[in-house]
Amino acid sequence: MKTYIFHFYRAIATLVLLILALFPGRAGNEKIDKAKLDKRINDLVEKYNIPDAELAVIRNDSVIYKFTKNPTNADRNYLIGSCSKSFTALSVMHLAEKGKIDIDKPVRAYLPWFALKDTINIDRIKVRHLLNQTSGIGSQYGFFDYPVNDFSIYKIKLIEHLSHIVLINQPGTGFCYSNLNYLLLGLIVEAVAKEKYTDFLSDYVFPEIGMKKSYAGFNDDLLRRTIQPYQYLIFNIPFKSKIFPHSDYAAGYGYISSNTMDLCNYLKFMIHKGVTTNGDTLFSSVGYNNLVTPVKGNYAMGWMKMNYNKKDMVIHTGLDENYSAIMSICPEDGLGIVALCNVNSLQFCSLAQTSVMDMMGGRPFLNHLSFELIIRWLIGLFAILAISLSVLNLFRWKKYCRKIGFIFKPLPLLRLICGIGLSSAGIILVQKYYTISIFSVFNFQPDIVLGFTLILVFGIMSSFTRYLGTYSKSKLILSS
Repeated sequence: MKTYIFHFYRAIATLVLLILALFPGRAGNEKIDKAKLDKRINDLVEKYNIPDAELAVIRNDSVIYKFTKNPTNADRNYLIGSCSKSFTALSVMHLAEKGKIDIDKPVRAYLPWFALKDTINIDRIKVRHLLNQTSGIGSQYGFFDYPVNDFSIYKIKLIEHLSHIVLINQPGTGFCYSNLNYLLLGLIVEAVAKEKYTDFLSDYVFPEIGMKKSYAGFNDDLLRRTIQPYQYLIFNIPFKSKIFPHSDYAAGYGYISSNTMDLCNYLKFMIHKGVTTNGDTLFSSVGYNNLVTPVKGNYAMGWMKMNYNKKDMVIHTGLDENYSAIMSICPEDGLGIVALCNVNSLQFCSLAQTSVMDMMGGRPFLNHLSFELIIRWLIGLFAILAISLSVLNLFRWKKYCRKIGFIFKPLPLLRLICGIGLSSAGIILVQKYYTISIFSVFNFQPDIVLGFTLILVFGIMSSFTRYLGTYSKSKLILSS
């Protein structure tokens, strides 16, 4: 969902799939060895310290494998993050084929109040560009939400947010993943259907697909059915999360609550190219092709297209403050996979999915270094190192009588400048890479953001106390 936001984890999922594609196999020809796959998923659960997780695999119309870590929590709901975007794209395509939306019309045709600081290109942004993430709206602008139920208030805040946006490229010319594109699409559905987008999903989309226990709008049933959320706070140790930041107006890009069985029905629907179990259709084969055909890079409309062992895989990942998810289908083999967990570990979901692909391809499971675990542990260790050095230098300064002043010698000054520079460089580089403020994603990855903050603060403190200690020592020597 706002996960996207975390491009790092999306890159991990993409990298795993690309590595797998280098090895030969026979995807779709092998059966699942339940005992062997159970052990593999349990090993991943232990490695990533996952509180609860579910995995399900379908072939055509049948569930051929189901894993639940805790049987007492079987079929509980999880928030599915950015996997929600595929439902938004589906809703738009459904309305487009009913003649109610023209995806090649400007966004302003449906949202007349839509405006940006970049006034020159405003009428060039079409509904299609939002669907393909080619509107030119940057990732950093996707971190908008205002938790109110009154749309008139919400719209005022959204218009204010939009008024600061300058496009990063001309509409239709480049890809940039932004939640704001799909927030706007949800509002377009509302404007056309003349009801809340969450109600549209509950009334027209979920029932058709057979998703009987899924929720888009916030209510007591959603809270009751959705499993306890967790977050990593230090060294990959999960703690119960105190936040549950659901927002109805953010449902266009995330926060749908669902479970493996409902999502299996959804994947069956997609494998059958929009045909429901009752034989009804929500969109035509042309509409289906639009949804799964990339325009720029590998992003289509609410789905991404990957290649696995020379076979097309259609996938989407989801990451929000407390949950991770991944859905994928191999249309050629009629294969569908969904993995869910109640902590922010997208790499676990990715590896759970690729483990199924390994087994179906008759290949050994892929074992490699975990980038997610490495970064979590390294940031924690560096934070502890920064705190330790700060305390050490504080005692060093105290030892030399805590005299304060400036010593204009090359080496102490160079150490001070380098210490402050290195402490700040990590934050600057991360913000430049992700194009967003690292503090704006604190709710999503608190351990990583807290670690970076500690490194910055105590790194600078350590540099100053070391410098002051050098001055105090010099003064002590001179006075002797």
